[in-house]
Amino acid sequence: MLFKSDRPNYDIPSLRDPDQNFNLAYEGTEKSEIVNKYFCSISNLNDASQDLPEFEDRCFFHKLLLVNNSRCNLLNEIWITTPDDGNNHAWTPDVFYYYTNVADYGLSIAQTKEMEMRFRVISSCQAICAHAFVLLSAARDLISQDYYELYLGCDNSEVQLRKYKTQILAQIYNYNVSCTEYRRMVLTWTVKGHILLETSDGDTVIEWTDSSPIPVTGVGIKTGFGNSGLWAITITGLFTGYYCGKLGTYGNMAVLQTVTTVSAIQCTTRCSSNDNCLGINFSDTTKECKLVKSNQPINIGPALDSRIFVKCLNDKQLCLACLN
Repeated sequence: MLFKSDRPNYDIPSLRDPDQNFNLAYEGTEKSEIVNKYFCSISNLNDASQDLPEFEDRCFFHKLLLVNNSRCNLLNEIWITTPDDGNNHAWTPDVFYYYTNVADYGLSIAQTKEMEMRFRVISSCQAICAHAFVLLSAARDLISQDYYELYLGCDNSEVQLRKYKTQILAQIYNYNVSCTEYRRMVLTWTVKGHILLETSDGDTVIEWTDSSPIPVTGVGIKTGFGNSGLWAITITGLFTGYYCGKLGTYGNMAVLQTVTTVSAIQCTTRCSSNDNCLGINFSDTTKECKLVKSNQPINIGPALDSRIFVKCLNDKQLCLACLN
């Protein structure tokens, strides 16, 4: 008996296996094998001597039904690298052009008015290890002269909250940014101009309420003055079965496991049930399936016989492999 429900069901029902006297299969791996064999049986790919057609470089989405939908919150951070952009800050004309816009990574932080971040500054000079910046802009694309700039200083120096060229709103001293450890901080702001930077333990680093607040709609990050940076920004994302894939690409990243599977679909099935799996690299030639580890920067390069599939969050709203 079936009951109508307003809640989606992502489970594949039990299937009959034609290779096992049509006995019912209940396990997720068994059901995925049955589905995979079926699609292989109705396809015709015997043109082994023919050259593959040319495809334009584009993303495509692939939907898989999860065997176990209770394990969905696989990604809790987006990792972003920022280069050394030189000696640029709030007094630099059009400094917003030097910032990395977090919206380019599918993050709608400006709407939530909160950013929890871990960052590590990588210095080219042992005497300096900081110069990290956060921009709170009145424009979603950051191209605006109305902004706040949060500056995290160097060598037990200051933390400053600045407003475009006009003034330093607040600052503290004796703040140390580590070259070897990640600093976890939470930055929040309100429409009434209250800006608060706290440590992960809830200790206030800097706080200010602006009497003439800027409506923040865009957020950017950057590093400079001889330093690059690695940022890990906390997100809330639900994996609902979508993967974003790119043909002719390979993810040069750490892997959890390497196995051999008959298809990319079977490879993604292994990844779907693993919360620590960000996506897969699949070779059409060797059938090698690599499960890519989560919580690392995405590094994608060209590879003729390879495809990368990366999990999307919140349906198809956040697909890291398909970002330009």
